[in-house]
Amino acid sequence: HIHTRREALADAFINADRALSLSRDLYNEGEVSFLDVLDAQRTRNEANSALVTAELAQAQSLIRLYKAFGIY
Repeated sequence: HIHTRREALADAFINADRALSLSRDLYNEGEVSFLDVLDAQRTRNEANSALVTAELAQAQSLIRLYKAFGIY
């Protein structure tokens, strides 16, 4: 479950990163406002934060498993 969630969040981060890149390109071409770029940056940051949180949860679960087996 945690692994599947982490993969989904990684995909969301990749998509948000692509959206930010596109937003910057459109801004440089005068097609969108800088507010749109900032919004894309915020979305990317939120996706990154969610991904890091999921990676932390995955690592903590692994540590609990190791402790349960007396490995750690």
